[in-house]
Amino acid sequence: MKEIGRIQNISGDMVTIKGGEISACVGCSNSECKGNGNIFTAKNSLNLPIHEGQLVEVENKASTTFIQGLEVLLPPVVLFILGYILTGRFAPASSDDVRVGIGVAALFLGFFIMYWVKKLLPSSGAPQITRIVNDYSAAIAIEPMEQN
Repeated sequence: MKEIGRIQNISGDMVTIKGGEISACVGCSNSECKGNGNIFTAKNSLNLPIHEGQLVEVENKASTTFIQGLEVLLPPVVLFILGYILTGRFAPASSDDVRVGIGVAALFLGFFIMYWVKKLLPSSGAPQITRIVNDYSAAIAIEPMEQN
């Protein structure tokens, strides 16, 4: 995903960006982002000479998004399976409904744990600033020239 946004704040190599300002991400169907602007944090790993108020292009690679999805979804699913299996092993007289109930409780516990882990240990997969965009090139990219 690539998006063009305006820099709001710079704190070290982490930059707060407001996207959707100029409807730069044409393929996106998030109308709230285009109307209100989506504020997010990106990393300036290329050490570009940026300043507040400047337009920049930000990219979040699909592979990073996929890995982050696995990090969030895999532990709760594993806990569901473990909860279901261990309930049957330690309480063999329990019904299927009880096993599923324990599994679902473990699933919610897993999501709760992952929420706090991600809150306390932020992921290194933040979007990256890939280039500085001047206002003229952004306008050209958004409004293609008419052919005669």
